[in-house]
Amino acid sequence: MVTTPDDPDRDPIFRWETIEEVGSFELKYQGWLVPGKILELELTSGGKVRVWRADNGQEYFCHGLTFGGKDGPNGAISPHGEHVPTILRGHYEAISAAEALAGDILVWRGASADDVVHSATLTDPIVSPRGNDLDYTAKLQTKNGILPETNMTLGRLVENLYGESYRVYRRKTRHPIEESKS
Repeated sequence: MVTTPDDPDRDPIFRWETIEEVGSFELKYQGWLVPGKILELELTSGGKVRVWRADNGQEYFCHGLTFGGKDGPNGAISPHGEHVPTILRGHYEAISAAEALAGDILVWRGASADDVVHSATLTDPIVSPRGNDLDYTAKLQTKNGILPETNMTLGRLVENLYGESYRVYRRKTRHPIEESKS
């Protein structure tokens, strides 16, 4: 079973009613220019993040897929990579690759901890024979740039695109105290 970002057993990530436009932004991706806007919105865990929305409301990137922004009201959004650590702190917990289940996510880092270059959702976690990492045959739902969503092996993502600098995360479940507030 794949846990979706809007799973009723999970706290929502975004407070959609708080979305505000910051300014226009033409996103450049591998020679493509995609006109859009920078928006800011609050997280249900506190804090604000910046996101990008294409003017057509249809285009989105990997973080829009991973964190549920593709189904945003009034069009898809994609959180900026430097804001992903804020989302992770409020809504996810790091787990070992050996514990990974379908619905958990992988997040790839760049040169620094705040430099998040990719995220994807596990659909078929296969632990390596050593038992401490994911096998390269594990499958993930991914969106590489503005290309269509696809299901791809971890090996292909690691070897051809993003390298080994990933970590596995699991969505936090709702807390009974928070449930009683709703």
